[in-house]
Amino acid sequence: MIPRRKIHIQRREFLLALRYFLSKSPCNIEYLPNWEKNFAGFLGVKHAISVGSARHGMELLLRSLGLKAGDEVVIPAYTLGALTGIIESLGLKPVPADINPETFNSEPSDISRAISERTKVIIATHIFGNPCRIDKIKDIAEKRNITVFEDCAHSLGSQIYSKQTGSLAEASFFSFENIKLVNTYGGGMVATNSDFLSERVKSFVKRNPSFCPFKKVVASLVENLFLSSPFAYPFFYLLSSPEWNIKIYKIYRKTQKSLVDSKISFGEFQARLALEKLASLGQRIAERRRKADIFISILGKYTIPQKVYSDARHNYYFFVTLIKADSRKLRRFLLKKGIDAGTGSEIADNWPQERGFSCPNAVKVYKSAIQFPLYENLSDEKVVYIAEKVKDFLR
Repeated sequence: MIPRRKIHIQRREFLLALRYFLSKSPCNIEYLPNWEKNFAGFLGVKHAISVGSARHGMELLLRSLGLKAGDEVVIPAYTLGALTGIIESLGLKPVPADINPETFNSEPSDISRAISERTKVIIATHIFGNPCRIDKIKDIAEKRNITVFEDCAHSLGSQIYSKQTGSLAEASFFSFENIKLVNTYGGGMVATNSDFLSERVKSFVKRNPSFCPFKKVVASLVENLFLSSPFAYPFFYLLSSPEWNIKIYKIYRKTQKSLVDSKISFGEFQARLALEKLASLGQRIAERRRKADIFISILGKYTIPQKVYSDARHNYYFFVTLIKADSRKLRRFLLKKGIDAGTGSEIADNWPQERGFSCPNAVKVYKSAIQFPLYENLSDEKVVYIAEKVKDFLR
């Protein structure tokens, strides 16, 4: 099987994690501050604060503003639906902004239409690593005294206007989950130039330098082995069934709880890994871009890839494209050829539809989008094989 996702993991990480886990104490207390300093330098911002996850970071930033119950937060109509639960847990109201069906991001005009007198925050998301028009979004927000936070859970290493995503708004939040480009088996980061927001977020964070997500390291090793094996086929087959997909999706979402008052930590072990993986990030993103170019050159007129603006640099965290055929049928076809592909809520959620909002572009993308495997250690031969099989189905 060719899985759609592959966790970036090195063999020695297991032994290192085991050492940290058994010692119950940090081996070097300098890794965490060095990591935060290096990350801030990479982005070009003043402050970087390690947190439990990207969602945790978003929650802490919203808490830092001292918002009132009923205040509104504008977020994209096509994003991770679990974000709405975090917003609501703080007494706030999530309001969707429809998206551009070419970029899959919310455009400034979409966001402007979603703003009301109660809007206090805009979450500007760089979906799948594709930078949004953050400068124009900021212009709209500044005229109305609205705070802008960048959702960079997908976009570490992506650039816009020759600057790193996450360096352009009041603050940003990042994810280091196991399938991210910097994988520390969980954890996240808040980045900002604001001394006020930095101090507020730090006041909420509970430090535990000895924390080591050993179980997640083991689970990641097992996942990589399982998803690449023939034994994964029955699982993928069930996932491709609409009925089973809904059941599996619901089970997964139940594990994604709100992180309010969470004690999840970011430890020295994770910081040590992060420093190493940040150093190789540029090289790995370049490899992803090269493979994405192979996909695009072969598929040509058969699919509609995510549009990237000329002044932006996509990191291709996910390679998602639109097709005019039934995405679920293509997924089943590819599965028979030994290829795993993602559709529907496995890629992103169309959460407004469940709440009675009208966001037609998000509906269109949700129904037509399909995610193909793309990661730096996927061979060129497999990229060509996947693309040719997609062509076989679509022509």
